[in-house]
Amino acid sequence: RLEHNHTNKQIDKSKIHKNAQIIGYADACQAYDARIKYLDSLPGANIRKDRVTCFGLNIPFPEGLKETDDVKWTNKVLKLVEQQYGAKNIIAAYLHEDEVHDYKDAETGKQRTSRPHVHVYVVPEVDGKLNGKVFSSKSNMQKLNRNIHKMTQIDYNVDFMDGSKRKSKKEVETLKELSRLFFGYAAVTR
Repeated sequence: RLEHNHTNKQIDKSKIHKNAQIIGYADACQAYDARIKYLDSLPGANIRKDRVTCFGLNIPFPEGLKETDDVKWTNKVLKLVEQQYGAKNIIAAYLHEDEVHDYKDAETGKQRTSRPHVHVYVVPEVDGKLNGKVFSSKSNMQKLNRNIHKMTQIDYNVDFMDGSKRKSKKEVETLKELSRLFFGYAAVTR
């Protein structure tokens, strides 16, 4: 991230040292290939061109989490993802603390600050078969969010979910562009 210019202009290169790559890219590629090969070798494997073989989860830090708790919280979140989806299905995980920036929310017009977040890449295996539909179902996602919320409340005395049930249907890049268009400026990097 230090050596390249990225399409994400909010990357603050002075904070890159705070990032963590839990599983390196080469190891992640090998783990992915091995996992898919294994699942494809099982009887009744659903080998199709249009199947979903990996999901990327983006899990934001809760507001109010102390900076000193970032790594501990991340490790606990990864443990919850592992419990729900299986350690063998976790392909890669990255902690990004270099993308924190101020912006105006395109949907509410309020000034906000983005938060550090964890990317977790998971093979959607359910009962020995790839099943993106079950993996990404509303109930499965709600279960993970509830477990993260409960852990965050108990261990850190802050809320992971704010109770608003507010969910944007737009992509992050679309929201960034709307913020720039409506409010006349690009997000400011801290």
